[in-house]
Amino acid sequence: MPSRLPRHRLNQRSVLIGLGLLAATLPIFPAGAQGTPQGRVTGRVVDRSTGRPLPAARVQILGQVGGVETDLDGRFRTPPLAVGLYSVRAAMIGFKPAQVDSIRVVEGQAAVVSFALVSSPVEIAEIEVQAEVPVKSSNDAGLLALQQAAPAVSDGISAQAIARSPDANAGDAVKRVTGVTLIGGRFLVVRGLGERYSNALLNGAEMPNPVVEKKIAPLDLFPSALIESVVASKTATPDKPGDFAGGSVELTTKDFPENRLLQLTFSSTYNDQSSFRDLQVAPQHGADYLGLDQGRRQSPAIPFVQVTPLQSARILQAFKYNMWSPSARSVGPGQGGSLTYGDQWQSGSGGFGFIASGTYGQKVTYTPDRLYNGGYLGQEGTAAVDWGGILNLSVKAGGAHKFGWKNLYTRSSEETTKSGGGVCFDCNIFTQSYSQRYIERYLWQTQLTGEHYLKGLLGSTLSWKATIGRARINDPDNHTALYRTDIDVGNTSTSVSANRYQRDLRDLTRSGQLDWSFPLHFRRSGDAELKFGGYYRAKTRSYRGADVLINPLNPSTPESRAIGQIIGSLLPDQALAPEMFGTYWDGIYNNADSHNNPYDAFDNVGAAYGMFDLPITRWARLVTGVRLERWHLRLHPGADDPQGDFLTKGTIIPKDARDPLPSGNLTLSLTDRMQIRLAASRTLARPDSREISPGRYPSSGGLGECGEVGDTSLTESLITNTDVRWEFYPRPGELLAVSGFFKYFKRPIVEIRDPGSIQSADAECTVANGAHATLNGLEFEARRALDFLPGFLGRLAVGANLTLVKSHIEFLTADVLPTQFVGQSPYAINTSLNYEPTDSKVSFSVLYNFVAHRINLYSFLRKEAGASLPNPNWVELGRGVLDAKVKVALGMKLKLAVSGRNITRSPVVIAEDSGSKRVISRYNPGLTIATSLSYDF
Repeated sequence: MPSRLPRHRLNQRSVLIGLGLLAATLPIFPAGAQGTPQGRVTGRVVDRSTGRPLPAARVQILGQVGGVETDLDGRFRTPPLAVGLYSVRAAMIGFKPAQVDSIRVVEGQAAVVSFALVSSPVEIAEIEVQAEVPVKSSNDAGLLALQQAAPAVSDGISAQAIARSPDANAGDAVKRVTGVTLIGGRFLVVRGLGERYSNALLNGAEMPNPVVEKKIAPLDLFPSALIESVVASKTATPDKPGDFAGGSVELTTKDFPENRLLQLTFSSTYNDQSSFRDLQVAPQHGADYLGLDQGRRQSPAIPFVQVTPLQSARILQAFKYNMWSPSARSVGPGQGGSLTYGDQWQSGSGGFGFIASGTYGQKVTYTPDRLYNGGYLGQEGTAAVDWGGILNLSVKAGGAHKFGWKNLYTRSSEETTKSGGGVCFDCNIFTQSYSQRYIERYLWQTQLTGEHYLKGLLGSTLSWKATIGRARINDPDNHTALYRTDIDVGNTSTSVSANRYQRDLRDLTRSGQLDWSFPLHFRRSGDAELKFGGYYRAKTRSYRGADVLINPLNPSTPESRAIGQIIGSLLPDQALAPEMFGTYWDGIYNNADSHNNPYDAFDNVGAAYGMFDLPITRWARLVTGVRLERWHLRLHPGADDPQGDFLTKGTIIPKDARDPLPSGNLTLSLTDRMQIRLAASRTLARPDSREISPGRYPSSGGLGECGEVGDTSLTESLITNTDVRWEFYPRPGELLAVSGFFKYFKRPIVEIRDPGSIQSADAECTVANGAHATLNGLEFEARRALDFLPGFLGRLAVGANLTLVKSHIEFLTADVLPTQFVGQSPYAINTSLNYEPTDSKVSFSVLYNFVAHRINLYSFLRKEAGASLPNPNWVELGRGVLDAKVKVALGMKLKLAVSGRNITRSPVVIAEDSGSKRVISRYNPGLTIATSLSYDF
């Protein structure tokens, strides 16, 4: 009989990361007879009170000789068994034994049975017969089991819940989580706090960011088919990064399954505003369908200094992509597909498992009659491609060591055609705009992990993680043509100008983490844990941007004015044809205001922490400790621009801080299924490198959008957090919870819109530190099966969550009025109705999401002629979205799914919150219907 491993305890992160790793087996009891149908039983044994895995727990198949013991992760896997019904028992000294009956073993499959054991002072004969609770974050019951045992307050959504929704990416999925909303369908708002107050982790590590204007990566980059779970931790623990106040959102990619999996899926997407229509959208060719430009739109180098008219003509003629207003083309439905393969192999006490998955999609979106900036009406069409894949491998060497290698790559491209016209607010100039923008983004991350049981070092566990990630956004030629017509009586002259932008951002993020856990004796052997470790993250961001403003060469000559009248009557494709450069058009390159737009930034964070996990009594668990983080950032404004501050003045913008971040989480277990959580912590929010850069990131079109400008004086914001939560888990997969929270901010970081003069057509947005702020709120969540109802109704399950938030910010200057956080809604609601019985070939879900009005942009008090004029904030009005999905099994292996998104065709509306309360922006994304066919080989 193998010797038992001491009952050490693994940290919560190890629980999340190790859910799918391969378990060691001890082939003690006999396999089924050769030639007879066979299957297996596999699963996991954990401590119900802490969520830690229980190694060396004994698992028996009743009626069979012998048994198996769990490995380092608490996982077990039996040798082959004859098909049939079995009872499975798990036992360990110090815990109450548990048994699950009527486990069906079928041919060629592994039946999953997992146990959450309750601690007991001594081993007793009484056996707890419990329902099967698969402790795996990919399904609802398993994710809730992990949530119940977690040391911190958290909420999440599993792969099972994602699969029954019509959500196409992680951004769509995460808005179903209690307290989480999205801005623009891409950027997080957690508990009323925007993405700058959250962090996003991919498999436990900070991910690189392929977006210039936001602090963390947009979640629509991650196809939902690659995601196992999305979990938002809302209170802090010392073993996780402290740069958040709203939530720390972790995306976990899929791990290999218990059974061999080979699945192929094809999908098609119809939108009532774009599919089967002739639309003014840029055509796609060749590598465009892979999100690869391959130089077709590449621009020439834009000089840092002014050049002669002849040199200017050559530069302007060298722009390869001269499409400004594409002809209408026929648009079909979007197409996509995915392929997933995963398996595992056992050999004695070792094993190997892997999963490989790829996904692809392409579509065209179109929004006609789109209102911009209050006075501009136009249309916008985007041809988009996104694809990605994962390759995750795991190796277990004996019962004490395991290694993992996780890889993710995702790429997207968007080409947006935008045109429209209108009169700016309080002016007499009609502006017609044509713009074309192509963007490529990619994100890649690879990660090596290891976990080692060190028997000779007090039975401790050493875990490590090394991660490298790269991201890029390439915006090779973003160009806009503006036609301005003076509409005064008797004056119909039209002037034409154009601009072209180049933008490129590269992000390299490297991190390493080491965690060392020691089991301690507090009330019984191994019931407490001391954990300490270190973390280091180095981020390099290089941003390059160059501009050219295209104006008439000699605007005051009679010949130029005569040609100008003709130019004003032509579409930009003809007016800005290559042969016109050098004869009518000239360029102004990188004007004086743009030389600090590029930058290089080196942003590093080091941390060390210590943490105790103590069962103070049988019903009280305290997780407390302190994390010390040191921030070191150096930004070089202007980068390699010879007229930028870094090269001409040697200017370096430094940011340094050292912050102790204490935290405590107390869990009071009223019963095995009911508990109260109390938490207090100090966290922080650091400005991003772009937010402290003095340069300007321009808007994507000439319709009054907001250009982004940084503030070199920005400092980090310190946040004090308090939380209380009551949780009740009636049965596996069910939950009733009520949470309350309060946060105090010192020097909060906020976004502010400055419209400039009353004639401004292109406003400016910046960031600043406020004086202080408060935020408080309540959360309610319920998930319940309706099996107490008769007939069909008894097979339904319902879910609902409600978030109430209120905030208040005081600014340092009277130019900005006290207000709430950008993106904060007074309330947000999610509801769901699900029909998903295991014995039915049909399942469906209906989901509703409502987000109440929220500030989209703050505004300064506008001053003209020494007087303060009203300048209302911009508010996104409340919006409800109804979605639904139906899945039908057409056979044992073939499945059909049909889903509808935005069934009620709800528009997005942004309006002023005072004064005339005019509507600033309005568009309708339309109704989307998607169908998919999947086949399991």
